Amino acid sequence: MRVIIHDLPHKSRSDWFEIIPIGCTHLGNALCDEAALRRTVKHIKDTKHAYWGGMGDYCDFINRSDKRFQESHIAEWLWGRDDVIGPQIELLCQILEPIKDKCLWMIRGNHEDCVLKKFQRDVYYEICRNMGLSEKNPIMLGYRGFIVMRMQRQRSGTGGASTYTYTIFAHHGYGGGRLEGGKALKLGRLPKHYQADLLLYGHEHVKMIGQPIQRLRATASGGIVGEMIYTCMTGTYLQGYDADGVKEVYSEVQNLPPSALGSITVKVNPDRQEVQVTM
Repeated sequence: MRVIIHDLPHKSRSDWFEIIPIGCTHLGNALCDEAALRRTVKHIKDTKHAYWGGMGDYCDFINRSDKRFQESHIAEWLWGRDDVIGPQIELLCQILEPIKDKCLWMIRGNHEDCVLKKFQRDVYYEICRNMGLSEKNPIMLGYRGFIVMRMQRQRSGTGGASTYTYTIFAHHGYGGGRLEGGKALKLGRLPKHYQADLLLYGHEHVKMIGQPIQRLRATASGGIVGEMIYTCMTGTYLQGYDADGVKEVYSEVQNLPPSALGSITVKVNPDRQEVQVTM
């Protein structure tokens, strides 16, 4: 488990920071909504203080030697290719290129793990390297870790800075479960083990905001401060059904419920210490 710290300057008391977790994109699957992913990327690129983090399972990575492989289930731009892994990484990095300088973290998912275990190819590292990984920008978290955002506003005339710290815990996610109650229980357990302002799970292909948790703590000066804790499942860009009725994909065979595509959005105002979480 790692901790990544980012110092993020801003100028105005009215500035809002946006945090958008992007994961379970499954690029290369025929049912990946590439247009929705590109819209998210454009929004982050065009929004001044918008940042993002990767939640894993960036590409589908199911190749011809995999027992799950079926030609009709991969994107048309992969048809007939001997290597279906390389082109997926190439397109993913091309799509994310405009916002790679706004990447705060990258989580490893089970699809990246599968390629490493079966074919000894570290596609997770390849993607992170393309997203700007360096000693000064250690965005690789592995399966889970903490991200500390220090939002710093320069105070006019004083030479000092006002800093608001917002802490995120991110985990790719695990297991399954069809009912909302099981997912809510997973989210409910997170604050028992990890202390953060925002706790994130991916993997389950749903967008869900858990019941916010209000906590009170005493300050060193004898005051009382209220803190709001949010737990979320971050969403997917993989459609759960084929509208043309041609591809009987895994989610249809297993009769999994459809879910809304895209990512959750977390907005933080450092001056007011206000947080808004939306789907």
